[in-house]
Amino acid sequence: MSKFNLVIADSEEAYVDALSNYIVCNYPEKFNIVTFTEKKLLIDYIDKSNGIRNIILFSNEFYCEEFYSQEDLILINLVENSKKNKDSNINSIYKYQVGNKIVKNIFNIIAEGNLELSNINDSFENKTKVISVFSPNGGAGKTSIAVGSSMIASDRGKKVFYLNLETLQSTPLFFNCDSATSFSEVIYYMKEKKKNLSIKIEAIANRDSINKIHFFAPPESSIDLKSSSVEEITLLLEKLKDLSQYDVIVIDMSSDLNDQNLSILAESNEIFLVVEQNKTSIEKLNSFIKDIEIISSRRDVRILEKTNVILNKYDPKNKLILDDLKSKNISLSFSLPKSMDMFLKEEDGVRINPNSLFASKLWDLVDLII
Repeated sequence: MSKFNLVIADSEEAYVDALSNYIVCNYPEKFNIVTFTEKKLLIDYIDKSNGIRNIILFSNEFYCEEFYSQEDLILINLVENSKKNKDSNINSIYKYQVGNKIVKNIFNIIAEGNLELSNINDSFENKTKVISVFSPNGGAGKTSIAVGSSMIASDRGKKVFYLNLETLQSTPLFFNCDSATSFSEVIYYMKEKKKNLSIKIEAIANRDSINKIHFFAPPESSIDLKSSSVEEITLLLEKLKDLSQYDVIVIDMSSDLNDQNLSILAESNEIFLVVEQNKTSIEKLNSFIKDIEIISSRRDVRILEKTNVILNKYDPKNKLILDDLKSKNISLSFSLPKSMDMFLKEEDGVRINPNSLFASKLWDLVDLII
């Protein structure tokens, strides 16, 4: 994805420096920044940049007729309180808010404007790794493994997106979800088949301040996610990869073996297949493997070859279950111990507990994969 040309025009030099420095430090791969504190210099720049797509972020005193001399300008007015520009057709952003919200508002305006962005190029070598965490039965600890893997990968210096596709989600237990936006907005946007889905994703995605992980807040209703088609979820995953922003996407999947989940498993680089150490879970695992073998032969897809069977809540004393696995020719990739202290809840949020046995074992697994 090529960079946007973002022009910041405001007479307050300290404000311009602070905002431009924030964007350069936090979004270096997204924006080329040009700043002006004098109106005449802005006008000269506009006159000389005909045919170049520029986003002009300007305060009221920089409003000028030259804005309409080019079709390639995206105009966004920086406003103080309710003091808006006389041209009500121009989008506006509240000037005095944190930089992250300003950038998200910029992305949202571009996306909602349904604009053709000629300076966006999706043709690049994609190196994003997709890790899907699936379990054929509920309560196996799938979400703990998905969240823990995300936190560990981020701690290893990877840029991570945690994508929760469960029908009923527990994301707020692990990440700060106080944003006014939710996954539902992305779902609606896909259904309306609007342009610039990648930009909309960036506008809606949250970033956990502790773990530096990006994610969507849960949808307003589980019905929104249930109504998503296979094509829509596949497109979403494709666009997340096309952002070229994430090293790892960890998908927390539902426990249904449906077309949507089969598509995700087929698109994944690695699959964590989580089971518990009891007969019900092992029997479901056996049925899942048989189904996948049949589906793989009929659809010519690779799933089992990239699947890591993880025995969660492992108890070394329970030999019968291990023997049961061997009798069904199911080989374990990893076992994780039962732990009550895998996460630490602190005043500023939740992080994985580095002193827990669960974390140390999961750390080894993630290191092997990423």
